[in-house]
Amino acid sequence: MPSQSFQSAARAAVPVDEAWAALQHPTVWEGVAGVDHVTDAEHDREGNMVAFAFAAVVGGMRYPGTSQVTHRRPPAHMRLELDTSELVATIDVALAPAEAQTDLRFELTVRTKSLLAGMFFPAIADSIGRGFPQAADDLATRLSG
Repeated sequence: MPSQSFQSAARAAVPVDEAWAALQHPTVWEGVAGVDHVTDAEHDREGNMVAFAFAAVVGGMRYPGTSQVTHRRPPAHMRLELDTSELVATIDVALAPAEAQTDLRFELTVRTKSLLAGMFFPAIADSIGRGFPQAADDLATRLSG
């Protein structure tokens, strides 16, 4: 099945510990990889986000899905796996201190799960690729409070 990766970088105007804490709020993920609306967030006893449900709009189509945090190394790295009926995605976020701010590196890998999604994948990938740098900047802004 087809897949494609996208990278972007941004800077949050808060220290790395504050940026990490903000990543634990599921609504900051709205707008990334087509995630349009987040619901049903789950957190562990320490307050770390572990999962949420979402609706994604990709290539003009709306997909309900789920997301799970599959790796975390506070406050330096977080990986989310997003799953819909047609697509799966992995979002890696690396955080690095930059004086009183935080440098963020994002990598998004999107894969199709079905033949139908594979047929439309070039349009889907194009849509994601055009919007991903702005989505990364918007996420950095939301992390900044």
